[in-house]
Amino acid sequence: MSNITFYTVGIAITSGIFIRSFFDIGFAGIGLLFLIGCACIFAWRYTAQTSGTHSPLFLIGIATLFLACGMVRLHVSLTSPSPLLEYSGEKVVLTGHIAREPDFREANIQLYVRPENTEELVLVTVDKFINEPLNL
Repeated sequence: MSNITFYTVGIAITSGIFIRSFFDIGFAGIGLLFLIGCACIFAWRYTAQTSGTHSPLFLIGIATLFLACGMVRLHVSLTSPSPLLEYSGEKVVLTGHIAREPDFREANIQLYVRPENTEELVLVTVDKFINEPLNL
């Protein structure tokens, strides 16, 4: 892969994530970008075989495809719910282990707990000057 293609892919993915973070582009818009990218690559392939000249259609097609990939990446991460969301606002008992070093703040301690049946981290904030033992 040439340097131009490599940088085009990197910039396109980053731009797709950036654009999708500001605009709510659904799967229809992302699909349209994907089709435009495929059409540009097919047009580049056709013109390269018939005329033998170099065309910017390949880079435009690659950029459009990876722009759509960046948008899909952010769209999926924003729309997939957390498995812990159903417990929001409720008192729960978690069994797990502390996954990172405790973060000692001025008034509290932040613990990152990984529950037993999930890969997610849960941020637990406890009072720094608690007078009773914690059952974590």
